[in-house]
Amino acid sequence: QIGCNWQLNNSWVVGFETDFQGSAEKHSRALSDPFSFVDGEGIGTGVLTQSLEAKIKWFGTVRGRAGFLVTPTIMVYGTGGLAYGRTSLTDTISISAPVPSTATFSSSKTRVGWTAGAGVEGALFNWNNWTWKLEYLYVDLGSRSGAGVDPLIGNYSWNAKFTDNIARVGLNYKFR
Repeated sequence: QIGCNWQLNNSWVVGFETDFQGSAEKHSRALSDPFSFVDGEGIGTGVLTQSLEAKIKWFGTVRGRAGFLVTPTIMVYGTGGLAYGRTSLTDTISISAPVPSTATFSSSKTRVGWTAGAGVEGALFNWNNWTWKLEYLYVDLGSRSGAGVDPLIGNYSWNAKFTDNIARVGLNYKFR
């Protein structure tokens, strides 16, 4: 992360910061649905399975910040702005009968969204240039959805949201 702050008076601080980080966040969902069909041999059964995996590979933010000094060395602040990140989505649908088949859709895309959060930052002991911070951020990179029609099973659909809740501890060095 890197940023800049300006102290407006004895109580208020404004600034901006940007950060960038790798992510191993992923979420997967699977479903299995039995079905019946009629063919030349009579009534048969099969199973439809679908697995959907959504990942955030990396993300960054560019945020404004406004804070209030509750003491001369401790500030509470709110922050918000732009979020961006690389997301990937893989959807696999399989049917077991009458003709076993599998179809896979995969996509990777850099997405733009928004972020908002809050935190507290304070001087670290008597070291003038060092501060600590506790921060919470919500990141929303939007969602993706799709639908299709299979002649055997009919309509199907999927939806994936790319969001993150981040709690972090930080150590900052102030260049003056």
